[in-house]
Amino acid sequence: FSQTTMFSESEAFSESQAFSPSPSLPPLDNPVCNVISDNQEITLSKRCDFSDFSGNKTSIKIICSNFTDYVESDDGAAIRIINCEFECNNTVFINCSSTNGGGGAIYINNSFVDNDNNITLEYLAFIRCCSNYGGAVFIYAPSDFCHVLVNSCNFSLNQAKGSKRDDDLYGGSSMFLSAKNSNIIES
Repeated sequence: FSQTTMFSESEAFSESQAFSPSPSLPPLDNPVCNVISDNQEITLSKRCDFSDFSGNKTSIKIICSNFTDYVESDDGAAIRIINCEFECNNTVFINCSSTNGGGGAIYINNSFVDNDNNITLEYLAFIRCCSNYGGAVFIYAPSDFCHVLVNSCNFSLNQAKGSKRDDDLYGGSSMFLSAKNSNIIES
């Protein structure tokens, strides 16, 4: 930077454009869920509902989406994932409701104990979601190999409306998490 004064007084500098921050992209109105299984890619729109009972590695990604006013009678009004790796970034969930199940917005049940189906939730917002347990999110990941990361997520006005049951599936107005390896950071 020894010649910065000379450059800043030059004609090239005076004709350059002003710097401005890049605008952030708004969430999409029509959410897209990308599923990669057996080297095939499948795209699901609207509700992301996918299960894999084969034991194969299946990855699901949702990036920059908006799930608003999703209502389902079963688990996970917006997202229902069984035995899959899952990554979700920069997404909002507003008024998502599971009327008879868990995870108002997101329901993940990775019951295979030998798989490393990691779960990553980053930069998400959950507003006014409800279910019987796990008002916004339900995650079950009993595997030693599965890591759950919840990073920089905001939870506001979510509810778990169910009462105590024999199977202990109740509570967790924002999140019901049962996992051996998990990190919750700035959420």
